[in-house]
Parts: sequence; structure tokens; C-alpha cells
Amino acid sequence: MFLDGSKMGDLNTVFCDVPLESPVLIAPSPATASFAVIKELNRLGLGGIVIKSISTLESNAPNRRHLYYDDFCLYSTGLLQGEVIDIEKGSRLARCAKKLNLGVVASILGDSKSTESWSDLVIGVNNTCADIIELNLRYIFPSPRAYPFPSESELEVSSTELISNLRHNLNHALELCRLSKELSDKPIIAKLFPDYMTSLFAMQCEKGGIDGVTLVNSLPTIAPPKLPTGAPPYPFVSGHSYSMCSGSVLRPMVYKYIYEVKRATGLDICACGGIQTATHVLEAIMLGADVCQIGTAILVKGREYIRQLLVELRDYAKQFGIKRLRNIGLKYIVPSEKRQFHRCHALVRTKESCRQCSKCPVNSILCGAIDDRGEDRFPCIDQKKCYGCGLCVEICKQQNILLIETTD
Repeated sequence: MFLDGSKMGDLNTVFCDVPLESPVLIAPSPATASFAVIKELNRLGLGGIVIKSISTLESNAPNRRHLYYDDFCLYSTGLLQGEVIDIEKGSRLARCAKKLNLGVVASILGDSKSTESWSDLVIGVNNTCADIIELNLRYIFPSPRAYPFPSESELEVSSTELISNLRHNLNHALELCRLSKELSDKPIIAKLFPDYMTSLFAMQCEKGGIDGVTLVNSLPTIAPPKLPTGAPPYPFVSGHSYSMCSGSVLRPMVYKYIYEVKRATGLDICACGGIQTATHVLEAIMLGADVCQIGTAILVKGREYIRQLLVELRDYAKQFGIKRLRNIGLKYIVPSEKRQFHRCHALVRTKESCRQCSKCPVNSILCGAIDDRGEDRFPCIDQKKCYGCGLCVEICKQQNILLIETTD
């Protein structure tokens, strides 16, 4: 029996009936394909790992993936072959992680044209010591992958074809989920992709009998061109093509998907995409997630960053109690037409507490309501011009500006 966590800072949680020591998992990446790295990550207090995708698509092709990070997004491009592992290595990685008392999610990736390849993978992984099987549904769909937009093939796609592809994809997802549940006695989750149909696919997967979903996979996009040539930012890549984007840009979308899937289904939810801090983990949990995967943050900030994140998460658990925070944000989400706004305005607390720092809203806000008072350089807010947006409150690092409700 797990403790509440409000007194002990306990992070114990349950995902798809699998007990975990914390709600933080490492997303599939080169880090989760290495025995040495898994052993190092274990000492940090993780809940578990998601093993680098196990696939029938593996080949001896060299790893040609290229990465570009711009402090906001991690862009990657390259061949899928060489980026996956086989069932034998996946089984060894699972055994290694289980010996370290880590929860193990085995991500699998079958051939989009072969249901048999998925069957073989499910059966193979079911015979390992992995706790959960994750169906990586990113690549099961025929082109265009990211409908309703044309694919890289540059072929024109009619609305009829788009609808036909959507129907095919929904049926294929349903079929794979049902097949996986029939062939495995382990919990099954599906990793979905980010687009406006995400919730619809989650509902379809639930009909297939699976236990949860991961929200979401990377976003297909175009990496920013380099100045002044317009060339792609990757070294040794001759031209632009679709890149997979992960990192901070995904987090607002992930929150939206968590809420929508939570409202539409009874599935357990693993949040994945832009989750980089302890606060992000708790935000996702408050919106309905059960656990979170960390990927880009550990790649660009290092393994020890996870230690810091978990220390902060335990501090929050002592202060608030993780269990009390679960789903608490859902009650505040209402339709736009029912949302209520209150008239308010900004107010400077005291002149004495102002430090005239470089981040002063006087230098940043262009709303016309805030200005300095001559030589004092002390923020002065004209309440008649202020419409209470709250931006100056966020910018003031000294917390010397607050919003108050007005009666007029």
C-alpha cells in the first residue's frame, strides 16, 4: 500500500496497474538503448524507462539521424533503419532494467504494410520481462501521415482520399489494438501522434481494448533554414524535408490532448512532449495524466538533470501531496461561453520594494498604462488605461506588482 505522499514526499504511483516508484519515465531514446546509461539512470530515482523502439524494420544501415537544437525545439531527421533495436536486445535491456527495480515499457514498431510483423513483436515482447507494451503508431499509416496536408511525395491529395485514409487509419489502429490484447497478457498502450484527430484515435484505441495512451509523439515539421543560404541546419544534409520536432513546442498541445482524451475515454495517460521540469510533471498530472515521459530534456541537459527534477518533485509532494493534485485542474476547464472574467487592474505594491531591475515592466510593456515617474524611475500605473491583462505582474521579477479586482 502506497503512502499519501503529503508527509513523506513519496512519489509512488500506478500506471496501467503497474506500480512505479515515481511518475517520471525516460522516453525512448539512445539513453534507453544503452545498458550503461540505464544503470546510471537507475540511481536517480526514476519510475521506469521506455526502451528504444523494438522493430522488425532494423537493418545494418548506418545511423544517419541528424539533430538540431535551438533552445526551444529539438529537430531530427534521418532514416528509421538503424534507429531501432531487435527483440533480442530489447529483451536484454528489459532484464537489465528489471534487475534494477525499474518499471519497463517496451515500445514496438511494426511494418505499416504487415500486420504479421506487429503480431510477431507483441508475442516476442510478451515473452520478455517488460511490464507494459507500447504500440508506436506513428508509422503505421499510409501517406499522407500528417493529414490533411500533402505528403512529401508532392502528390495532390483530394478530400475524398483524405477521408479514405482517415477511415483506413482508424480501422487499422482499432485492429492493431485488438490484436495486441489478444496476443498479450501485459497492459497495452498506444503512442499517438499530434494532430486534431488525436482524441478520435484515442477513442478508437479504447474500443480496441487497450489500457492507456502516450500523448504524444514528435511533430512532423520543417526545420528552420540557416542564414544566409536557406540550407537545412543539419550538417551533411543536402536538402530540406520533413523533420521530427520535439521539446518545449509540444507541451501546450500535450496539455490539450490530455484534457480531451481524459474527457473522452477512461484510458490511463502518459504525457510525453515538452515535459522538462517538476512543475511540468505536476501540471500534466493536474490535467489528467498519470505519468510523464522525459526525453529532450535529458538529451540536452544531461542525466543529472533528472536527479534535480526528482528532488524538486519530492519537495512538491511533501508540500502538496501528489495524489491530491491528480485531476484537480479539470474542474476549472469550462467552455468559452461559460468562462467568467472579472474586471481588475495592476497595482504597484510599494516604492521601497522596487529595485529598478533590468526586467522592469517600464522597459517592456507597451500597453500604454505603465510608465516611470521621472527621475525616480518608479513604475506608475494609470488605472484608467490598465485593462488587467496581468503581463506586467508576470514580468516583474520582484513580485512588486499585483492584480486586484475592481468594482467599477
